[in-house]
Amino acid sequence: MLDYPSIQFHCYGYGTPAVVEPSFAPTMSSWMTTVVHRCDVIPRLSEGSIYDLKDRVKYALERNSAWTKRFAHILAGSTRR
Repeated sequence: MLDYPSIQFHCYGYGTPAVVEPSFAPTMSSWMTTVVHRCDVIPRLSEGSIYDLKDRVKYALERNSAWTKRFAHILAGSTRR
């Protein structure tokens, strides 16, 4: 990189989480390639996607009370119905 201009390298990442500031991405584009498989959750995970998931689960639970009770048992670690 900048400290060692005579060393050439290229980095390949597979399913990596998004941990770099968007403004830094253009600087990395010449030496980094990231591959994401369609709907892989880790690279797409963000604060917004977590809130969206929470809202969707809440909506689903509010619509189906029988499923809500079962889901509560699962979260509590119980397998009994």
